[in-house]
Amino acid sequence: MELTRATDLDVLLNKIMKYAAIIVKAEAASILLLDKEKNGLYFRASLGKKSKEIKKYKVKVGEGIAGWVAEKGKSLMVENVAKDTRWNKNIDSATKFKTKSLICVPLILEKEIMGVM
Repeated sequence: MELTRATDLDVLLNKIMKYAAIIVKAEAASILLLDKEKNGLYFRASLGKKSKEIKKYKVKVGEGIAGWVAEKGKSLMVENVAKDTRWNKNIDSATKFKTKSLICVPLILEKEIMGVM
């Protein structure tokens, strides 16, 4: 199925995430959508060793790298997360996954931030 024909949101998000992960050769990937009422992000799609575990966690807007990207609406590439002051290792610690580097981009629709990938 092509992206242009995907109608189910979860199918579409998973396809976008998988294609992006292939392009950047990522070990894991996730898409977090914005919950405006709770001022937070929740995991809607994920892939990798901890993809099921990660879905129970939430990220506050403005906290951590994903929260920073959601708040600022700017993409971010971090080569060594351990050296970045925005990095929040709580989810890594809880899931026993070791994030080394990452790329995070805002998902924007009609000038409104919908989430991050």
